[in-house]
Amino acid sequence: MSEGKQSLAGSSILVFLAKLFTLSAGLIISLIIARSLGPDGQGLYTVAFATINMVNSITGLGMNRSLTIMYANKSFDLKTFYGNAFSMLLLSAGVAIVLVSATFATGPAQTFGWPLLIPALASIPFILLIDYGNGIFLAKQQMKSFNASQMQRYAGYMIGLLVLLFVVKAGLMSVTMGFLIGAMAGAASPILRLGHEAKVWPRFDKPVVSELVNLGLKYAVAAFVIALNYRVNVLVLERSVSIGLVGVYGLGVSLVEVLWQIPTAVGTVLISKSANSGSVQDAVDRSVKALRLTLPITILAGAALYFAAGPLMLLFFGQKLSDAGPTALAQATATTRTMIPGVLLGVIYKVLGGDLAGRGEPLFAARSYAVAVIVNLALSVVLIRQFNMGIQGGAIASSVGYSLGALLFLFAYLKRYEVKWSDALIAKKSDFAPILKKLKRGKKPAA
Repeated sequence: MSEGKQSLAGSSILVFLAKLFTLSAGLIISLIIARSLGPDGQGLYTVAFATINMVNSITGLGMNRSLTIMYANKSFDLKTFYGNAFSMLLLSAGVAIVLVSATFATGPAQTFGWPLLIPALASIPFILLIDYGNGIFLAKQQMKSFNASQMQRYAGYMIGLLVLLFVVKAGLMSVTMGFLIGAMAGAASPILRLGHEAKVWPRFDKPVVSELVNLGLKYAVAAFVIALNYRVNVLVLERSVSIGLVGVYGLGVSLVEVLWQIPTAVGTVLISKSANSGSVQDAVDRSVKALRLTLPITILAGAALYFAAGPLMLLFFGQKLSDAGPTALAQATATTRTMIPGVLLGVIYKVLGGDLAGRGEPLFAARSYAVAVIVNLALSVVLIRQFNMGIQGGAIASSVGYSLGALLFLFAYLKRYEVKWSDALIAKKSDFAPILKKLKRGKKPAA
């Protein structure tokens, strides 16, 4: 069933509403974990899934984005296309499970034990299936189906976590088992919505696989570099401070990345729009305008979060944070606030990166972020280990890494497409005209 194509604004609103739901569910999940299991439970959540996300970003071979491009171009018939995609999914999941297991064996397995980590490993195939399915939904510009898989995933996790914690009394096991339940719920969406299009069996056709891999590897490298920049600090912290402090840091990251909800929604829609765009200039103009509108809104939200950081930390951890020591709240608040500037600049990539991804050029951003990763990692090691700054050192390194990557990327993008800095960063009155027009149209005449 066709969902119909929508404007950038309309599609962005749909994606944002879905992200608002997943954001709310994610915060409730963090609140439940932090309140019920304390910083150690949040630490398990942070370490386990930061590792899975980083490994999946490379072993997924960028299939979600290459599927978007290839489906939009209609290079092969659906049966052949889906069959080869299924084979790549099985291969990627197998490699990811091996690599994540090897990473867990270097530290987390000793801290938590394998029984707690096995459900996290089992979730990997389902997470990849969600990513693959969403790549196809974007190509078809089916934003409702795209949103459904994300909403089902978070709803499943939240419900599973509540049942496991308060009915089954599963303790820390609830964190990873709930995540597995959520991943399975999210994977149901692509299975049910795409399964009727063609009978899917694994198959290997060299031309299809070659095109999928050649295109996908570019996205995989870019995704891995950018994910590494966002999460490398967790790997250093996990080996340098207590798991409870890692949990506090992880919650701080989750709070500041709330600021990315609108930019991510816009960037997601731009992937779809740019993949189906017939003109590079139209795609660039559309994306730059989106950045101009998104940036000031996010800055205002960042200012609000700066003042709310302390109360939010107390809300999530409560007495458990106070029990951690007299400086625990101050540390948690300072860590969250320190990351805000980097996250605000990260909006640049979240929006403009969507345009490049949709046009098959993910490595353009990866080159800028590769420099940022090196700086981020070096600062993390120096500040966390050499100067014993703990999670505050990780936050400083993280903010510098986010900022440097975003600014290098913006400079390169504007230079390549001959866009002025003011045109990219300063909103114009005309930008708001379509929005105001929609609002006026939506108002009903008085009776």
